[in-house]
Amino acid sequence: MDLLNIRLTRTQRNTCAREGEKYGNSCINIIKIYFPTKYSDDIYKRMLNLISNRPNGTYFSPMLGFGVKGGKANCIKFIDNVKLASHLANVGDAKTLVIHPASTTHEQLNEEEQKSAGVKEDFIRVSVGIEHIDDIKADFEQALKAASA
Repeated sequence: MDLLNIRLTRTQRNTCAREGEKYGNSCINIIKIYFPTKYSDDIYKRMLNLISNRPNGTYFSPMLGFGVKGGKANCIKFIDNVKLASHLANVGDAKTLVIHPASTTHEQLNEEEQKSAGVKEDFIRVSVGIEHIDDIKADFEQALKAASA
């Protein structure tokens, strides 16, 4: 527990929305980047009230998500090809974790229920860890490349 603040600060820096969005926009196999800071003004204001330690005020959470071109099949290939990240449903770990909710945590729901819950077939959820951001990016790049091959 003593290291929680250090771990959260590092994971938040790794998930900086501006950096991640620049990176995501440069990846041809990514459809869209989802960040907690991209919600409505009302949700943004509530998040500001809940989070007191925001370095530079640019990020809130070590969570992000992205859509992968090619849908479910390429999402599963991406998951199968990450080397640094682990395929786990946990969040807030020191290690970067990735998961495809439509085929794992929400697979018991039918297509309509998934849609109603906001679960998309082309979506990967990421809990960013404390590894160096360049290593995370390199891992994602090679996995995205393998997924689109």
